[in-house]
Amino acid sequence: MVRVLWWYFLWHYSHSFESYFRIWRTILWGVFHFFSVPFLVRTLVAPLMRTGETYAKGFDPAQWAQTFLLNTIMRIVGMVARLIVLAVGGLVMAAAVLAGVVGFVVWLVWPFTLAALVVAGVLLAMSGLRMIVVS
Repeated sequence: MVRVLWWYFLWHYSHSFESYFRIWRTILWGVFHFFSVPFLVRTLVAPLMRTGETYAKGFDPAQWAQTFLLNTIMRIVGMVARLIVLAVGGLVMAAAVLAGVVGFVVWLVWPFTLAALVVAGVLLAMSGLRMIVVS
């Protein structure tokens, strides 16, 4: 039994760390690519859904100004939409990092917490039995 506990502790504090960090890295990679961060940064000032007007041929300053204004507005709307998605992605990424850190701390203390709970349960059960026998 002692040998099994020794091998468990050896695994828990060596090999499982590598697995934990590999899984955590995969989750962070998944969040990063789920929100398409590289693509959104690369196309930050592109018009929303490629919506825009083409410039008319010839010299018409009013038509040119109208097209320029519409294209500028569509680029601003696209940038705002992409920034919102990037902000949400950043929040989800921060939550994933925080969850990974908390999970790692829980993983570190879990064997000792489990042992303490078993001992506390046995002691509580024994004190409860003593109270029943005395009554």
